Amino acid sequence: MSRPTPRLALTLAVVGAAIAAPTAVPAAAAPANGAAAHAAACKTVKLGGKRTCLAVGRHCALKYQQTYVKHGLSCARDGKGRLRLVRNSQSF
Repeated sequence: MSRPTPRLALTLAVVGAAIAAPTAVPAAAAPANGAAAHAAACKTVKLGGKRTCLAVGRHCALKYQQTYVKHGLSCARDGKGRLRLVRNSQSF
């Protein structure tokens, strides 16, 4: 079996670095704990006796509209007709 040439070794190193680099950048930018990112986007409140996450884009029910408004959100229909939470300024 022949020994790899320095040029081949260099090519393999460059290709390996190029493949590893795109996957390493998002992992470093993402928080170590997935719960921390969820907590930042979510406001936990009690709705109907249950603890519920209030975040833009999540499902909502019109009967809790007063609670949503209190937290700066509103329940409105999206483009597909489903009820979703939106920021208060977008719903009016």
